[in-house]
Amino acid sequence: MCHRADPGVTIGFGNHSASGVPGGLAAERPLGILHVPDRGLEQFTRKVANAGSAFAVNTRLDPGIGWHMREDYQLLLDDDLARTWSQRQPDASAVSAGLAEGTLVRDSRLTDRLTELLPTAVIPDALKDVFREE
Repeated sequence: MCHRADPGVTIGFGNHSASGVPGGLAAERPLGILHVPDRGLEQFTRKVANAGSAFAVNTRLDPGIGWHMREDYQLLLDDDLARTWSQRQPDASAVSAGLAEGTLVRDSRLTDRLTELLPTAVIPDALKDVFREE
């Protein structure tokens, strides 16, 4: 979800909608948003802990909302999240097969753009760390 800052804007649950946007939707889409859901274990664990604990105390939401995060949070509580995360990671052969089948595609737009920014980066070493593989 991307919008121009305005105190009247309300972002819907899961960041999938917005209301109160002055002027409505733009006729053109001058801004592209790339969704990169794959996370390293440390970042994923932090996301699950934050979102899962919020779901756990919110009794107003239907239990079906955020069901996947609720399940992952239970895995975290059961000390089984790391194993499950590892099982979800495709190995090299699965990636190769997905590329061959067309179920996966290489998309270098984010890497290309970040590489272009390196010469003017305020902290170039921090930006280079983004390209480091875990």
